[in-house]
Amino acid sequence: MQNQKTEPVEIDISDLPALSPQEQIFVEALGQGDDNCAAYRKAYNASGYSAPALRVRACRKAAEPQIQKHLDALRAVGFASARLTMEARLEEELAFAKRAELAGNFGAAGGAHDRINKLMGLYVERIEATTKHDPLAALKEIATLSPDIAQQLAIQHGINWHSDKPETRVK
Repeated sequence: MQNQKTEPVEIDISDLPALSPQEQIFVEALGQGDDNCAAYRKAYNASGYSAPALRVRACRKAAEPQIQKHLDALRAVGFASARLTMEARLEEELAFAKRAELAGNFGAAGGAHDRINKLMGLYVERIEATTKHDPLAALKEIATLSPDIAQQLAIQHGINWHSDKPETRVK
């Protein structure tokens, strides 16, 4: 059930915004599986751009609402090549980081670099719950207030509570 493909959805293309000829070429290239930069090169003949500048321009173009609506329509009808690849996602994050740095928003740029590192598998966030409280000491304190509750908690958590020195039960 998890990997089941859904049937294509009927889309009314009259609702889609009009695209310029270059934007149509751009959307078609993205739909055929090209990344943002390659699609931008095909559509706009961007041979004079540096790689970072091209990445920023291509990602900005791909993020425009009319382009996204056309890509969503392609995905909705089952056009499999119009999906986001890892390489395209990394390019978009790099372009966003560059735009954020140029705008002076270093918090957003740092967040983008963190996401890039996670996408590349360089690190994984992990949360470890550590405590300096001794559960047996807490159980003893509860026993001074209510021995019955302490006994119930000891049974519930597998602690031998019949002696003065509580021990964990060996299973």
